[in-house]
Amino acid sequence: MWNSNLTRILKKRSVATVGAALVAVGTLSAGEAQATTITGGGYYATDEIPNQFTNISRSGSTALPGGSDDDASGLINIGFNFDFFGTTYSQFSVSSNGLITFGGGNSSPNNVNLGTTAPTPNLPTIAPLWDDWYAGSPVLYRTEGTAGSRRLIISWGGIEGNNGNTDPKSFQTVLYEGSGDILFSYQDVNTLSYPTQDSGARGAESTIGIRNDNGANLLWSYNSPSVSDNTSIRFSKVPFEFSPGMSLLALGALFGANRLKSKLQKRKSLKSEFSSN
Repeated sequence: MWNSNLTRILKKRSVATVGAALVAVGTLSAGEAQATTITGGGYYATDEIPNQFTNISRSGSTALPGGSDDDASGLINIGFNFDFFGTTYSQFSVSSNGLITFGGGNSSPNNVNLGTTAPTPNLPTIAPLWDDWYAGSPVLYRTEGTAGSRRLIISWGGIEGNNGNTDPKSFQTVLYEGSGDILFSYQDVNTLSYPTQDSGARGAESTIGIRNDNGANLLWSYNSPSVSDNTSIRFSKVPFEFSPGMSLLALGALFGANRLKSKLQKRKSLKSEFSSN
């Protein structure tokens, strides 16, 4: 419902403060106030979605050959125009180290905190799992769909860490035409030996997030185990910027109006079903 979606696009600190106040006045339930979704840089990200992983092992084109180590590719055509932080791109670069960049390549194995630090070189960056990886299998990509709703899939399969994290990892990123959404999906990032023999499992030594070259960013995690097998994270543009100065009364009115709208729609639906019977 809309009120839940609005709650989910508040920053964590906003949920902790404004959300708690809304619970106190009865506008939100305690469960709604504990939203895990975060916002930043005009985007919001959520893992409260079904896992979505597309196997392109037999249909994808090779962006990087198997055995590539810290070797960013040249520019590759996306297949459509993709809007990232308000700038349109038609090409991308990919690194064996779990990194996508626009306007040039970044082969650095040294991941940084995108929330506080610009990567070197400072390029618009998408980091589904940035770490010092070794591509045991080819890094593949495929553009599919019809004009207006196409998507680019970039898949890392069977990559291993150059720092002792030898358990192979598989994950992918999807860029969506039109909406500008970005999907991170993790097929295999766990390990039975974590953390004693594979300290990089579940993103524990990786950067996950997005950042523009002007510093706008949304960091999901930095060197923290924050992802698991068969899970996905979706980054989307925030429909409006939440203002901390927005009064609780105004927020309450918004939530109340939409709850009323939902109830009326439900009544209308029930009435229609009753009439048809």
